[in-house]
Amino acid sequence: MPRAVNYDPSVYPIAQHYSALAVAACFAVLTALYFDHSPLSIVAAAALPLALLISIQSPILVCVLFVSITFFRIHEAYPFLEPLKLPFAFGSLMFTSLALQWLVMGRIVPFWMPELRYLVGLFVLITIGVIFAKNRQVAWNFYSDVYWKIVLVTFAVAWITRTTDDFNKISRILVLSGIAIAAVAIYNKTYGIGLVEGTRVTIARKPRREELVGEFDPLESVSTLSDPNDLALILLFPLAFAISSLVYRSGVINTVLGLTGTVTTTLAIIFTQSRGGLLGILAILGVMGLRTIKSRTVVISLGVAAALGLAVAMGISSRVSGGAQEISESGIDDSSLGRIIAWRAAIAMAVARPLNGVGINNFIDSYHFFSEVPNRREKAVHSTWFQVLAETGFPGFIVFVTMLVITFKTAIVTLMRLSIAQAPPILTATALSLVAGLASFCAAGTFLTQAFTLPIYILIGLTVALSRASERHHNNQSLDDVSVPWHPTPPLRPIYRHLPTFGRQK
Repeated sequence: MPRAVNYDPSVYPIAQHYSALAVAACFAVLTALYFDHSPLSIVAAAALPLALLISIQSPILVCVLFVSITFFRIHEAYPFLEPLKLPFAFGSLMFTSLALQWLVMGRIVPFWMPELRYLVGLFVLITIGVIFAKNRQVAWNFYSDVYWKIVLVTFAVAWITRTTDDFNKISRILVLSGIAIAAVAIYNKTYGIGLVEGTRVTIARKPRREELVGEFDPLESVSTLSDPNDLALILLFPLAFAISSLVYRSGVINTVLGLTGTVTTTLAIIFTQSRGGLLGILAILGVMGLRTIKSRTVVISLGVAAALGLAVAMGISSRVSGGAQEISESGIDDSSLGRIIAWRAAIAMAVARPLNGVGINNFIDSYHFFSEVPNRREKAVHSTWFQVLAETGFPGFIVFVTMLVITFKTAIVTLMRLSIAQAPPILTATALSLVAGLASFCAAGTFLTQAFTLPIYILIGLTVALSRASERHHNNQSLDDVSVPWHPTPPLRPIYRHLPTFGRQK
């Protein structure tokens, strides 16, 4: 006869969690059955208690998943996920988790750094700009639906990312998201699905009304994945993390993910035939080369060879728009001419409204009023810098550029600090990916419109978080002990002496 076992809850606390989860899941399923009999609602209700537990135990995981879904538009690349309403679901979980961590559990301790102060300054200027925008409704819709959430996520990433495992999760999820999007892009290119101009790959592209009935609506909602240039910039973000995982080996899993991500995302960017994407890849490779190759001459030579190779692989000269056949006697193609006209319109907007610009997301709506060629079709400004100048005026432009400069300097200092201190490889790899990501954003952003989208703000949040982590590592504090108060320390000024030797290994 089997011997009876006395159950002691104090010895098996995990069993209590499982029991509570099971009871909560049953109650949620019964509630869903009462209001809605669809299988999707039942599955979502059953997963809700587990999701809430994860949001409490690992807020960074929920936050990064929300960033991944909203930025990479996973549900648009994989349409079968659309009924799950993933952005709303993970957004609700993230806000719930942040509220619990901060107001109830006290695990989030807000702190300030120069990057965050300038971000608040930019947010205030944009908020005022909404009031005085040329089209207040357009500005308010973007501000209320998108921009304030981006700013909140930036602070969340900066304040809750603390441990080595947090940075490891972020790196893996971003690389996996890039692989998922790149796989769809490669598939679409292989089977000729949703190609623009017959050769440039897109994802989730739906015909505009102008293509169906010949009418153009500048405010028509179109996915960012459906534009080859935006798709290229989206893929540059995970590419920086993937290559960094190869430069600094931090385990077999990260190495495999890094290799897979590097190959797939690079191939997908090539298929977009984006000149901004080409510049972004070169910027990433340049930063990686300076960290791994001692000779700058070799780095420059390899960079030139990579530029020529990528240009040939992309087939940029054979593009329908911006290709060699489109170059006129003046030596400029129609695509570049359109950019120049848009940039001039942006300058005209800033000159006419110098204090607050035309308002966030108002460039396309205001294009005809400031363009020197008003009969051209409304178009995006195709430059992050001119977008900020036109939509926020000169004060917003100065604050935005200053914020980026300070963030870039902090990222470089953090990378040197972690390299000198021989920190865990995942931290150094993350620091290198942040430097490369910022460089690629600045290079590609010159020709792509991404001033008020997630990439740069996530880079700012991660740079702030990693800078604080590097200070803690320098003070010989364990990054994995979240019970230790995380007080700020003075910046390490002597590290700036190492900046001229940024590309050399000691």
